[in-house]
Amino acid sequence: MKVLASILAGGFCTRFSYPKFLTLYGNRTLIEILIEEASYAFDQVIIVSGHYHRLLKIYTKVPVIYNRDYPKGMASSIRTTVKFAKEHNFDALCILPSDMPYINKKMLFLLKEYLYREKVEGVSFWYKDRPSPPAIFSHTLFDELLKLDGDKGARAVLKNSKSFYIQGYEDYLIDIDTLDNYIDVITPFI
Repeated sequence: MKVLASILAGGFCTRFSYPKFLTLYGNRTLIEILIEEASYAFDQVIIVSGHYHRLLKIYTKVPVIYNRDYPKGMASSIRTTVKFAKEHNFDALCILPSDMPYINKKMLFLLKEYLYREKVEGVSFWYKDRPSPPAIFSHTLFDELLKLDGDKGARAVLKNSKSFYIQGYEDYLIDIDTLDNYIDVITPFI
């Protein structure tokens, strides 16, 4: 089974005022960490870009797919990912946000393992009483993902399909939305 990993990095980073994916965590940027961890677990890694497309093209060595509809929100980046996955005959895809520094290869292998083992259509982590990224989707959900609109993720698709939720990883599911979040995350390195 061929699985695509897509790192979503299309937003404006308005609340952060800087491209979050270039912030340092330890001695590497968030995008470097995510690319490396996803490369262990999946057949191909891409980045779906938007506002910072040129910067990502220069800075990364994986394919960067431009989402021209990025101002319309996260759903447009998911649709861009699904179109790429369908065009390149992937059997499943994993969607990763570009602002979660604790995502690691063990977690990503778990997503893939549960998708196969439980014979479900989608797998995500469970955080604060709801599905949380990263998440993996079987090709059977691609058409549903293409229907997403606005600044919403794929939570509704998971809830309305045969899905499995991994619990016990709450400490790893922290994202960086603001400078205060970032300071909390890097404090151990200071």
